[in-house]
Order: sequence, then C-alpha cells, then structure tokens
Amino acid sequence: MRLQSTSLDDLDRAIAECERSDYIYMYPPRQAYRPFGREDDVVNAYKIRSLRKHPVNVYVHIPFCRQICAFCNLYATTVRSSVMHDRYVIALRAQVRELANLMDQTTQVPTVYLGGGTPTALPISDLIGLAEAIRSLLPGVTSATEFALEADPQTVDDSSLRLLADAGYRRISYGFQSKQASEIRGIGRRTEPSVQDESVIRALEAGFQNVCVDLIYGLPAQTVSSWASSVQQCIDLGPQTICCYPLTLRPHTGFGRTLLHGAIGRGSYDLWHRADTLLQEAGYARETHVRWSLPGGGYLQKQLHWGMQNLVGLGAGARSYLWHLDIRYGYSVTRRVEPLRLYLASSEAGEPQAIDGFQMDDDERLRKAVTLGLFQLDRMHVTALTGLDPWVVFAREFTGLVDRGLAYSDEKTFTLTEAGVPYRDLIAQLFFSDRVKELVQTHSYDE
Repeated sequence: MRLQSTSLDDLDRAIAECERSDYIYMYPPRQAYRPFGREDDVVNAYKIRSLRKHPVNVYVHIPFCRQICAFCNLYATTVRSSVMHDRYVIALRAQVRELANLMDQTTQVPTVYLGGGTPTALPISDLIGLAEAIRSLLPGVTSATEFALEADPQTVDDSSLRLLADAGYRRISYGFQSKQASEIRGIGRRTEPSVQDESVIRALEAGFQNVCVDLIYGLPAQTVSSWASSVQQCIDLGPQTICCYPLTLRPHTGFGRTLLHGAIGRGSYDLWHRADTLLQEAGYARETHVRWSLPGGGYLQKQLHWGMQNLVGLGAGARSYLWHLDIRYGYSVTRRVEPLRLYLASSEAGEPQAIDGFQMDDDERLRKAVTLGLFQLDRMHVTALTGLDPWVVFAREFTGLVDRGLAYSDEKTFTLTEAGVPYRDLIAQLFFSDRVKELVQTHSYDE
C-alpha cells in the first residue's frame, strides 16, 4: 500500500488532489508483518495471555474458490480436490481443539465467522460439521454466539441454505461486487445477476437473520450510472446489510498485471457519495464509510474486532488480531497453493505452523484503537483500555482535524464529521507509527 497522508500537510494535499487511499481495515496493515518463524514458547505464551484477556471472536478461513477474481489479493486457491478439502477440514478441527486448550473456561466467544475464499466451495455437510465442532469444543460458545459465513450465489440453493440456517448460521454474506453483467464478467466471473437476486431471496426465506451484500466501486468501465444501478438493485432486494468497498489494485493480481485502473480521484469519491445518498434515502443507516445497514443488520465480528476485542484466525492464510500480537498462517498470491500445502503438512505432522506477524506494545495498541475507532472515539474508554490518553498523545492531529472541519471533538468524544467520513482511510494514516510506516514502505509484494 502507498502511504499518502502521514502528516496534516500531506492530508491537505491528498484531499486537494482527490487521492484515494486503500481501505484500512486493520492496524497495523498486513504489509507491516514479518516472519516469526514457527510458533514457539514465547508466541504461545503471548497467545495464552491474549486469549484470556478479552472475549475471543473466531474467524475460520476457507481458501477455496471457483476462480481467482481479477481484483483478488486475498489468500485463495482454485484447488478442487475433494481429498485436499477433506484434509483441510480435519486440520481445522485440530486447530479448534488447540484453541480450546489455550482458552480459559470462562472466555466468551461472541462471534464465529467462516470467510474466504468461498466457504460454500466445501460440501455443506462440512460447514455444518465445523459449526458443531466449534460449539462442542470451545467453552465460550453459547446460544448468543453469532455464526456467519460467506457464500457464492452459484454454490447454494434452497436446500443448502435451509440446512445452513437450521445448523445455526444466522448471517450470510454474498460478494456480488456488481449487478451489471459486463462488470461481473470484467472481474472474471460468470454469475448472472438473476442468480444473485435469487440467492438473497432464498437466504431470507431460509431464515437467515442478516443477509449482507458486498459491492466494489471503481471497477474498470464502471460509470456513475452503472454504479447507482448496482446499488439500487441491491437495495430493492432488501438485504439487511450492504457494503461498498473501493477497488484496491495490487501487484500480481489480474488487474495489477494488466495495469487496469478504475475510477480514481474525484470520480471515486463521487461514486461513494452516490451510494451513501441512495442507501440513506432507502433507510439504511451508515455504520462506517463502507457499511450501511437496516435494523438487525451490520457486521458484528468487525464491530467487536474494531472495538479491540481479540479475533483468532484458523486455517491457511488466516490472521489473528490479539492483544499482544497479530499473526498470520501463510500468504501468497504468486504461489497460491504453497501456503495450503505447508498448513496441511504442519498439521498432519503435529508440528507448529510457520507464521508471520507483528508484536504489539502499549503505543501500537493506542494507535490501533484510534485508527479503528475514528468514527467515534470515547476518551475514557480508550484511556482505560490502553493506559494512554489519545487526547494528549495525538493533540496535534486531533486539533488539526477539527480545525479543518473533518472531525468534532470535546473533552469526551472525537467524531468524524460528514466532511471527514469519506476521507477516513486517508485520515487513519496520520496515526501510523514510524515503525509501521517503515515496515509498510519496505514491504515486498513478491511474497
């Protein structure tokens, strides 16, 4: 990622030139991760301390996909071998058991989320079995725990959706990215818009309490008109949650290799404002700069994780965001099968996983709390949580943002204004530490 606004002067220039930042959904970003080697006593000690400090949210990564989309820089692979799929589910169950041994009996598990990749690339029986294993093995899972998963519209039907809902999954997320057939084909998919429609209707009928639809703005050849049409068509379907993400271009992805560029600069912000207007007029409340929801909607795991609760990731490519450190089990977009092979080999040999990550300290935790909480910071809460007063540590940044009309602040709260919300990702870069900035700038995308 490129850092454009690590000072107030840089922020002024970036806004004046309508620069678009990457979506910052975690601090530090993954570009700051470096190899730890294999898990050792020190790492496990940090994991134990982290997992007993707060509630623990569980993320399970399913890396299998029918295709790799042109924008995809997530860890995914097109491996279709049923043998590999079976081995992967066995390895996941082993990790759940390991997690149970690390957790305290009183640790709460508010959310469980199966993401990817495409979880529904696995047999539905495996997804049901994983939910059952997590419920039976983790002591903190209760009837209040939210179970959620991502799905490909072409991999679910009435029967499978009802089975998943009956198994306790309550939130389902579809990555539509667009409702326009030409734009869908442009990212490397062949899903018909009518199939997308049916998947939402069927999920609602099956009993899912929260259906989420993801869209991307800034796609090549996308126009304000086609974008507005995609947003409006999703609104008309009535999902409880709609997310709109800016296109991120990365080396070694389809778009990165062909140097295609979608809407940049002012055009990108125009698309964001158009979606925001349509969604709010339709009754969707803006939760963040990427998510709007009706009552009963939202993204609970993200909300809790951004509120500084622990999130532990299971599976190849999964990331854990813990109190003392962030860790990741492999990643590659240039050798997509390799992390899967290493993950399975380590699990089956009973050996520690090879990981990379970032070790947190008090200063970095404060920066994380501020970066993820910019929409509305509670001074007393953040100070009690981190031991540091953000109003003191970041007095210059807060004052500068208020003076520019991008934020409002008093003695108790700091909140982005309507003018500041679209620039949230640029503003967030102000709070990156020198250590993180150096790591991000020296990151190699050839991993």
